Amino acid sequence: MISLAESLLILWVMAAAAILIYCARLKQRERQLRTHLRESSQYAKLYQKISYLIQHDDIDQLRVEQRGVTVTSVYPAHTLLSFDFKQNGNCKRSDVIPRLVTQLLQEDFMALGREDFYKLSRYRVYRANGKMEYGFRFTMRRRYKDAVIMSKRSVQLRIQ
Repeated sequence: MISLAESLLILWVMAAAAILIYCARLKQRERQLRTHLRESSQYAKLYQKISYLIQHDDIDQLRVEQRGVTVTSVYPAHTLLSFDFKQNGNCKRSDVIPRLVTQLLQEDFMALGREDFYKLSRYRVYRANGKMEYGFRFTMRRRYKDAVIMSKRSVQLRIQ
């Protein structure tokens, strides 16, 4: 006869196995979604624009929300890119898109993935209708930002 402790142990092992299988399937589904998004024309346009900006400008902050991606520069501070998902092929907002786009950008651009240059954080966005959404932002670290500003200012002083 099986004791109560043995039956609980078997039950816990079965529950742990079920949770592991569920997590593995979730990871596989997320991998498939990222692959599908990476192959889309919408992400190809975004990738091309951000790649150009990383090569030619210093990005201070890159924000990914359900409505789109916004990129601002360090010096002078202004908006470099406002990529709207709705106007670029995605007519319906999705809660998953910002997280997947953030993961893809972090994988595809080494500068955004480096923790000593950029900090990745999640924040809440409250819409006018009261709905709460989450956005993600890559923010340039202060030490790196100060170095970029000093290099820009020194170039300006030499020119004048």
